[in-house]
Amino acid sequence: MVLVGIAASQAYFYGMSYLVDGSAIFLPLGIMSLVLNSHQSWNFGSIVKTAKQFELFLSSFQDEEERNLIASRMKERKRTVLQIVLIIEFYLMAPLICHAISMTLHYYGFLKKPVLIPLLFEMFLEGNYELGPKLIATAVVSVFYVYLVANIVTMILLNIHFLGLVVACLEVLTERLKGFAEKTQEGYGKLKEELDLRDTIQQHADLLHIINSFNSWNGFLVTFCLAACSITFCLDALTTKRALDQEIYSGACLWGSFLLVMMVLSYLICDSGSQIETKSEELLRAVYNLPWYRGSSETRKAVWMMLTQGNRLIILNYKELMDLNMVTYLEMLKRAYSYFMILSSIE
Repeated sequence: MVLVGIAASQAYFYGMSYLVDGSAIFLPLGIMSLVLNSHQSWNFGSIVKTAKQFELFLSSFQDEEERNLIASRMKERKRTVLQIVLIIEFYLMAPLICHAISMTLHYYGFLKKPVLIPLLFEMFLEGNYELGPKLIATAVVSVFYVYLVANIVTMILLNIHFLGLVVACLEVLTERLKGFAEKTQEGYGKLKEELDLRDTIQQHADLLHIINSFNSWNGFLVTFCLAACSITFCLDALTTKRALDQEIYSGACLWGSFLLVMMVLSYLICDSGSQIETKSEELLRAVYNLPWYRGSSETRKAVWMMLTQGNRLIILNYKELMDLNMVTYLEMLKRAYSYFMILSSIE
């Protein structure tokens, strides 16, 4: 028992020493990248199938005004995704370009000392920044690792795009149901547009099916990513703090900006989940406000089926482990702050 206690204490000591070391941030990022890349490769067929289902579902909207509304909402999403992609591309390429220019000028004698931006694995250089195979190999491995980690960003952007489609479609269906209710309240004896109403109910059922299909392969990725984000935020903040303490401002800028980018991406995906909950609530409210009892028996049955299918909000989660909404995002930040304070106290 004494030996077990000594072994446990030593494991704890060295584990904590590693966590507060500058290279600790690479471990969760590497594990996340490995899991996400493996899972995406395994479920590539499901991803393509979901994309085709969305494309087929969007073609079911024939009204020009509704199509324009969906296009407008998706244009805003695409603009956000494009901005993030440009930021990430700049973030990935800027260090490599600066290294290449700086080392080239130093090699030809224009700079006495190269201006270096920290590479991810520069600890293997041991302070030797002379242009040679070791520096080139370190730069290549660092860039490859960053592009591997960039798949996390790709997964989040894919989610932002798909979830944006869901939000836009829910908004269109809600507005259509509100229009049905307004027409009936203007003096019609029975519920009008019964055929369109049944089409709306069928589209709602199709959308629920697509969301379930999407969540079947995507739920694990999102849950795993969000669960790992807390420790990632914490270690990134520790690395940034250490760089500031050591007056390595280029490293602090590099890791600090990465922390901000990951926090923004996590916010966007959690906010999309919250928007879906809000829009699904508005959709159910619009269904309840319909005077569907004035319709035909077939219409009443269809509306009742819609109420039965949607008797709860659309909450994205994976086996009810973690909801994709702003509550989860705030809890994730609280845990990251708690981890940061604990590790900072033992550093």
